[in-house]
Amino acid sequence: MPTPEDSEFAAAVRRAGLVIPPERWEAMREAYVSMQALLKILDDPLSYADEPAVLPDLAPRSRP
Repeated sequence: MPTPEDSEFAAAVRRAGLVIPPERWEAMREAYVSMQALLKILDDPLSYADEPAVLPDLAPRSRP
């Protein structure tokens, strides 16, 4: 019996119009499940103070 992840992956593949060879199906399904787990973690954004990718300060400065 297919798991919910199997059904979700199959639906996503159909919506995208992709054809995945049978020998690659399991690897791609596992990647999909891993990506969904990562998206759950990343769904809670960091505050601006905690964000590591802040914009650099490019103001001109005099150099000693």
